[in-house]
Amino acid sequence: KLSTKEITALGRDFVLSRPGGVRFTEIVNYIMGLHPDAVKGTVATQVADALVATYPAEIAKHSRSN
Repeated sequence: KLSTKEITALGRDFVLSRPGGVRFTEIVNYIMGLHPDAVKGTVATQVADALVATYPAEIAKHSRSN
């Protein structure tokens, strides 16, 4: 079973490997591709809520522009 810490670490590594930016769904799909047995809701929650909170100096969530 994938822990929440492992999810945020995988998300961090993926985001930092893409300096041009990355979409939320790309992060979730990347993690789900590596761990298809993971619960998608848990992965999505960790990416949406914990990723920026855990690594605020490295990752920023940009606002949407219309």
